[in-house]
Amino acid sequence: MKQILLLLTAFLTFSASAQLFKLQCETAEQYPEFPGGDKALVYYLRDTLSNTLQRKGITRAGEIQVHAVIKETGMLTDVHAHNSANENLSREAEALITSMPRWAPAISNGKPIDCSTIFNIDASGNATMDEKTLGKISVVVNPENVQQASTQTLSRLAGVMQDYILQKLPSATASGDYAGTVDVRFGMYPDGWVGRIKPLKGDNKKLEEAVTATINLFNAELAENRVNFKDELMRTFVATVTFK
Repeated sequence: MKQILLLLTAFLTFSASAQLFKLQCETAEQYPEFPGGDKALVYYLRDTLSNTLQRKGITRAGEIQVHAVIKETGMLTDVHAHNSANENLSREAEALITSMPRWAPAISNGKPIDCSTIFNIDASGNATMDEKTLGKISVVVNPENVQQASTQTLSRLAGVMQDYILQKLPSATASGDYAGTVDVRFGMYPDGWVGRIKPLKGDNKKLEEAVTATINLFNAELAENRVNFKDELMRTFVATVTFK
């Protein structure tokens, strides 16, 4: 059985270990695609499920695995939850997957085919991020005020930026003296749009400028994939970056 693994950096809580979205298609030449692509799928799963859980008072629901089949028509069938001790989470996760928009189906020999899929969802709701390190660079992004939104929303946004900074900053600091630690505040909308970037403190001006520029670059890369959930309240975060 042919498999493709798409790393989507944790569906709801952005825990330190990334979650996997797994497609299993026999002889597929083209794999199924969610409308708007992978980023849109991640946002759909995180925000829709987290909002539903919060509205119904289901907090720290835990982790769950949902199996489904993306039919040749693009609709999802045979949806069933696994590995969850929380019946409420199982019910809501199954309903979310079942009601997904129609996918572009897998293609084999020029014809659409069925494709099995597994969604690994973490709905434990921890808004505090663990520091991540790559080479000389350590990054942690945390909400400035945990009362701004649900823990699922805050951790999703913080995790996106934390991973992005860690991915982009090494090339931006490849030459020169960047040793030190800086704090940079920024605002982020639920769809990922960034603004109000402001350095707070730091002991290296070059590192401060590099971090600020990296956060600002995020919009340029996200612009074509922006998803609007009609929530215009900006959340504020602080990125703490250390270069050793």
